[in-house]
Amino acid sequence: MHWQTSSTLRRRLAVAGFTLIELMVVIVIIAILVSISIGYLTDLRKRARNLQVAANLNDIVKGLESFATDTGGMYPFRLRYFEQATVDTPGFDPYEMTDVASTGMTSDPANWFSLGLIGGVRVVTDTFADNTGPGPSDPGLIPPGGYAGMQEHHVIQPFGWDYGSFYDVFNQYSDPLYALGYLRPYPPNPFMKRPMGNIIWGYGPDSTGNLNHTIPSPEVVVTPGDFCYTFFYGATGTTATDPQGIVECKRSYQAQSNTTTFPGMYYVDVIDSYQLWAYGSLPLNAATYVCYPNNAGGLATRNMHGARKDWDNSGTKDMFETGLVAYYKRTGSGASQSTTASGNRMEF
Repeated sequence: MHWQTSSTLRRRLAVAGFTLIELMVVIVIIAILVSISIGYLTDLRKRARNLQVAANLNDIVKGLESFATDTGGMYPFRLRYFEQATVDTPGFDPYEMTDVASTGMTSDPANWFSLGLIGGVRVVTDTFADNTGPGPSDPGLIPPGGYAGMQEHHVIQPFGWDYGSFYDVFNQYSDPLYALGYLRPYPPNPFMKRPMGNIIWGYGPDSTGNLNHTIPSPEVVVTPGDFCYTFFYGATGTTATDPQGIVECKRSYQAQSNTTTFPGMYYVDVIDSYQLWAYGSLPLNAATYVCYPNNAGGLATRNMHGARKDWDNSGTKDMFETGLVAYYKRTGSGASQSTTASGNRMEF
């Protein structure tokens, strides 16, 4: 029997196997391939979600068209709500809310645009009932502590819209497409893991303080996978003007949640034009989804390359067009033909 010395054996094993440097090179190559694969899969996942959001928006359009078929080609513009005692008052006329003492509410609060659709999610919860005070204590929000109205989905809602006097009657159950059976339920938001909701919109001021339709209000916060449903507003100085051709109280209905019927009547103002768009994947500034064209509100401009497409054909690739994955519009007599000081059509 021939015995090998340990040193000879080590030399032969070294020749037959890998050196430490070779092994490290292999590990580095594998790590590079894995990182490339993860990046590719992440991008693929985002693109798949974007496609899903675009398909979801098409479902909402179908619901709107079904609504319009039954409403003479008109679409939801604004909701009004009256308690049943008011509706039952002799002489009640929803067209003339001043005819009777009324607790009627409208989904068109000052400085924010009409809420013709609400979507499938109530974004202000009873755990954060009043958005007129400071935001929740969350150091991850921008600014630290958050804005008034910011809650678990990191969506800022308009000042004065609170759970007790607004979202208890204007919510996912009283949305006209849902309540009237045209879209039940709303499609799922693949980013937020909940139904799609409506981003409440408002225009921002220009350098002189007047409303400028090419930028959003500083308080508008965009969430991926949600939609925005708004109209062709005009502007006079600091005041937004309603579109033309609104027909008030065209349809009425009662709404019902999973467990109870709302004690009152809803009336829908309608119009022959609207704009509808949805956002896909959006980079984050800290913990909040933001989409600003400027540094208004003390927030840093969203770290993005800017809009790649002029979605609304206004002549400007606005910052808040970045991230859009689908855009629809219906133009009629109610569509504003106004232009900005630079000559661009005022949309959004």
